[in-house]
Amino acid sequence: MSETNQGHKYPIIERWGDALNSALLGIHITYFIIFMAMGIKIMMFFNIFSMAIYAIAYMFYAQKPLLAISATFIEVLIHYMIAVQCVGWGAGFQNYCFANVVICFYVGYAFNKDGIAGFHAIPVSIVSSACFFICWLEARFHEPIYFVRPRDIELLRLMNDTFILVILISFSYVFTNRILTERRKLTRNAKYDELTHLPNRHYVDSIRKRRNLNDPDRSPEYAIAIIDIDNFKTVNDTYGHDIGDDVLAELGALLLQYKNDNTVTARWGGEEFLVICFGDSPKDRLIDICEEIRKTVEAKTMYFDGFSLKFTISVGAASKDANEVFEDTFKKADQNLYEAKGTGKNKVVYK
Repeated sequence: MSETNQGHKYPIIERWGDALNSALLGIHITYFIIFMAMGIKIMMFFNIFSMAIYAIAYMFYAQKPLLAISATFIEVLIHYMIAVQCVGWGAGFQNYCFANVVICFYVGYAFNKDGIAGFHAIPVSIVSSACFFICWLEARFHEPIYFVRPRDIELLRLMNDTFILVILISFSYVFTNRILTERRKLTRNAKYDELTHLPNRHYVDSIRKRRNLNDPDRSPEYAIAIIDIDNFKTVNDTYGHDIGDDVLAELGALLLQYKNDNTVTARWGGEEFLVICFGDSPKDRLIDICEEIRKTVEAKTMYFDGFSLKFTISVGAASKDANEVFEDTFKKADQNLYEAKGTGKNKVVYK
């Protein structure tokens, strides 16, 4: 594997890992300056160590993300535990535990998406929570190593609460937004054909329900056409399925041009496509559309390496009659398609 490709091996981890690293590095630079000004040497030197960890972690997210994120969690745990011993409970360093818990569940999700095993959010969150209570016990029975003026404690508490709040808001937003994005993608994939980008049978089912096509009393006027690619098996057997997919995609792209509020175009399955027209005079519009599509396909030549290919389509069309449900109209269109295929192909049959 090339070095360039390795750099994009874990896209989600690298993307948010770099952002998290940058944020934590900035936080520790700020703490280094503050602790140096307050004369708290233990935390000043530990923040130098922390900055070194985050600087080195940049190099590991691409190749060893589990190592990089583990080092980040361990550093945060040790940092807030030592900080509580140095300046006390009142400064609020122990509250980074809450940010740690939220982040570890997002990390578990991101690792799963990138196919990385070995990170378990629940045990990590339990360890982080245990450290929180250890800090509480330490603060309850021991005085801080350094005396810090109350106003400086208040300043540290404000800074910590602000940083933690920003982290929690950011990760909650990122996580929620990603879940909603993937939900929309799954919904689209469930109703759209990946090859042709046309709606699929599930989408047509939703149209049937939305427009009451199974209720003859409430159903609007509509007409259906079933489009079938002539001799499609021969195309696959002669040129291969890749060329067959190109033919399907070509017809799909053509049908997409006719999709609007009153015209549904969909891939029904295999080499069969569906057109449904609603609105005024759906029968006339459907026949016009199908004839236009048929002529366009007939006149088109597809060019490939070393050869060219022409194909045709046959169409069976029908319109809804009184007391008919969708299946009834579909069966009439299917019968007309059968007739079109059996009487020479490359034609539109409507009865």
